[in-house]
Amino acid sequence: MLLESHLRFVFGGAGLPAQRRFTFAYDPSAKIAGSQASCEELSVTQASVCLDTCLPITPNGCDCFGCCELPAESGKYVWIGSAAQNVGTCDAAHVNDPTACRPCTPVPSCFNECDPCEVCVGRTSPAASCGSNGSPRCSGSAAACGQPGEPSCDAGYYCITGCCAAAPR
Repeated sequence: MLLESHLRFVFGGAGLPAQRRFTFAYDPSAKIAGSQASCEELSVTQASVCLDTCLPITPNGCDCFGCCELPAESGKYVWIGSAAQNVGTCDAAHVNDPTACRPCTPVPSCFNECDPCEVCVGRTSPAASCGSNGSPRCSGSAAACGQPGEPSCDAGYYCITGCCAAAPR
């Protein structure tokens, strides 16, 4: 479904006259250029280079392709790259409008879960229960950021969904 909605957007895009819109049927056995893997295979597993490159910079609650659970913990997924006439249309004010925030199906093999003690797309602070139990919201040695009173990230790092991450090189 992600591929179908992505193809429908990219090739049939909002803003095009009806006679120029195209609709593509999702084919789970379709081979993806450059990988020789099918859509179904890539839903289950991604190449390690993709995971090593993309997953660290993927916001909590999203997959590597921009399919995010919005509102957080709703079970509803939208493509945050939705646009019309090259202008982004998916924002907090339009998250329930499927023409502005196109529905998508997240790719499980590259999905960054939104844990209760994390800041996520659609949830601007950790769950209230996290403050009292001392659970860190960032993994490893990553510093917390983005909340009132927290410092900015060090040089070469940026704040993504509440934790400092190394800037891509």
